[in-house]
Amino acid sequence: MTIEPIAQRIRAQLGELRAFTATPGNGVTRFPFTPEARAASEYIKARMEEIGLAVRMDNSGSVIGRLEGQVPDTVMIGSHLDSVRFGGAYDGIAGVVCGIEAVRQLIEGGGQPYYSIEVIATNDEEGSRFKSGLFTGKVLDAQLTVDDIRRYKDEDGVSVYDAMKAYGLDPDAIAANKRNDIKAFLEVHIEQGPILEAEQKDIGIVDIIVGIKRALVTVHGRADHVGT
Repeated sequence: MTIEPIAQRIRAQLGELRAFTATPGNGVTRFPFTPEARAASEYIKARMEEIGLAVRMDNSGSVIGRLEGQVPDTVMIGSHLDSVRFGGAYDGIAGVVCGIEAVRQLIEGGGQPYYSIEVIATNDEEGSRFKSGLFTGKVLDAQLTVDDIRRYKDEDGVSVYDAMKAYGLDPDAIAANKRNDIKAFLEVHIEQGPILEAEQKDIGIVDIIVGIKRALVTVHGRADHVGT
């Protein structure tokens, strides 16, 4: 395997994806259920189809490309499609592009994997629009109700429910998308700290990760989210 052509493809795709933003010239702003998210999703779909994956958008708005294995149990590889306001061009999306490239190498190598593999671009992980976040994960674990997604709203008063509907999804079926077949989730992500740079390392393997819980609270008559 020659690394440079792989690296060139990753660089090129990340360069093209950075154009799908609501703030051109000022970072990447790609909120969920927006035209920018749709354009990036279509781009990712096309890259997945190019390598032979069966591609779909699930009811959370995530894009999934599947390679069938010998058993239906699934290993997921990927990261998030959305961004914070004025975010970086690699945050989240690098894990999606690298996931596609990893599966490309597997397919070109021949043979059928034991576990089925899905490359996933998850939706609304950051929570920048609706102040909730981890949306795809919550949908896959059936943690959300219709009441929840009617309650979460953006700064313009648009609810997750209405945004999903406008995006072509089925908000009334939000609790009916639980996945029980996922054996593992692998994610490549930029380091959001100084350790690798300080130690002059190119890559690290995470063995501990923070757990996030969010709760809707009322302060001075106003509902807002807090995280722990």
